[in-house]
Amino acid sequence: MNRAHAAQMLKAAINLDRELGAMDAIVSSIEDEQEKKEYVAALGEIMGLIASKFIFRLFREHPELDTEK
Repeated sequence: MNRAHAAQMLKAAINLDRELGAMDAIVSSIEDEQEKKEYVAALGEIMGLIASKFIFRLFREHPELDTEK
């Protein structure tokens, strides 16, 4: 993938990750512990996939996009 597409993809993945973080705040307020546990697990899987399959891959392919280095 070229750098321009990678930068766009990275921006979208990071924005999606932030939105999922907002969902996590809502999930944290669920009173039913079993239901909360299931949502926490699902969000963890989704966030892990975004990180491993998109963000980390894009950083490997285009290390110059990783502004935290």
